Amino acid sequence: AEDRDFVLFRSNGEPVFHFVNVVDDIEMKITHVIRGEDHLSNTSKHLEIFKAFGVKPPEYAHIPLILKTDGPGKMSKRDRGALIEEYQNRNYLPSAVRNYLCLLGWTPADGKEVLPIDEIIKQFELKAIHQSNARFDEKKMSHINAQTLRALPASEFVAIAKPILQNAQVVNDKVSDARLAEVLSIIQEKVNSLEHLPEFVGFFFNNDFKKDEAAFANLTKKGGDPVARVREILTHLQSIEWNVAAIEAAFNAAGTEHNRKPTDFFAPVRFAVSGQGGGAHLIGVLHALGRDLTLARLQSFIA
Repeated sequence: AEDRDFVLFRSNGEPVFHFVNVVDDIEMKITHVIRGEDHLSNTSKHLEIFKAFGVKPPEYAHIPLILKTDGPGKMSKRDRGALIEEYQNRNYLPSAVRNYLCLLGWTPADGKEVLPIDEIIKQFELKAIHQSNARFDEKKMSHINAQTLRALPASEFVAIAKPILQNAQVVNDKVSDARLAEVLSIIQEKVNSLEHLPEFVGFFFNNDFKKDEAAFANLTKKGGDPVARVREILTHLQSIEWNVAAIEAAFNAAGTEHNRKPTDFFAPVRFAVSGQGGGAHLIGVLHALGRDLTLARLQSFIA
């Protein structure tokens, strides 16, 4: 069906969207226009304007909309998660945000979710875009961000993390790059976001670390009295050389002596040295934390 006559200029002489849009595309030498399906009704009008100008129109493609995380309707700039600035402030990796946005309404042929941009470009086909609308899922983007962080080369992870930890006053110039790299190598496989990195690693560099009260409440469910468990393992840790194999052997010995699984000591010890209920592999954490600091914190916990 043909469009009815439509307005190009307002009564005050200002051009309307349709006219300005076409003029801009001509001036910018646009060859392809990919936009939401809500613009489908505008395309025939724009084609008529191109025809009137005697200019070849660009190729048009209309794709499904991005819906709000909760409830009906398309996502707008006022909805939570719509502003790129928000993810910048939360230290999301630009590559992870870009990766997720590329997956909105499109699935790679190999089914992978975490892909570098050159691989996305290689695989992307306009005809493969889904026909149904895509719903924005911040949890999925956070998951992709976490997977991307964990896959970074160690040196790149350190380079990204260092200024964040400095700005949060977790580390200062007295902390060597080698020490920082050692700590980050322990936690990288468990890190979920750079946003919470200062709290995640702060206990390595500061004795005044935050304690997770919910984690403390759960300690009795993981091996009984946490103070007793720390006291039992402490005697074994005090007499060893400080290396990964010896630390692991100490937990095994404590388990044998007290008829417990070595892992029964993990949660109480982790909380005593870090204030956390979870995190990187405990043996590696204790080794990186060092003998003196580990023993001092365990003794303080049972005092």
